[in-house]
Amino acid sequence: MKKRNLSIGGFALALLLAGCGTPYEQCVRQVSKESRVLKSAIAESRLRISRGYAIHRQTVSYRVPSICHRHDHKMHRPAPYPCGRTEYTTIETPVPIDVAAERRKLASYQKQLVQAEAATKRGIRQCEAQYPKEG
Repeated sequence: MKKRNLSIGGFALALLLAGCGTPYEQCVRQVSKESRVLKSAIAESRLRISRGYAIHRQTVSYRVPSICHRHDHKMHRPAPYPCGRTEYTTIETPVPIDVAAERRKLASYQKQLVQAEAATKRGIRQCEAQYPKEG
């Protein structure tokens, strides 16, 4: 079982960057989304086949003990008290797979990718027509 800490800041940054870019770049990112998703699925499927198992990821929370301070009105100074904060970690567990079924799934993803890439090319041409380069 492998533990890996999640970066909530990294997730927030990815969300923020998703809205960045010129209208043309946003258009291209949108029309190429299906291809990117399929390429990711293909890479993951190939990993599962090469390992012979999948990896189940589960995010769990845990409390980290800490010391907090509050203002003590009688003593006119900060008073420490026990408190905690919530942290998150990802637990990875190997899960058996049917390798033959995974190979069929991979073949299906690869066929879908051919169609998705053709649609992406058409979409990019539409983006170029809608947002011509200035210069």
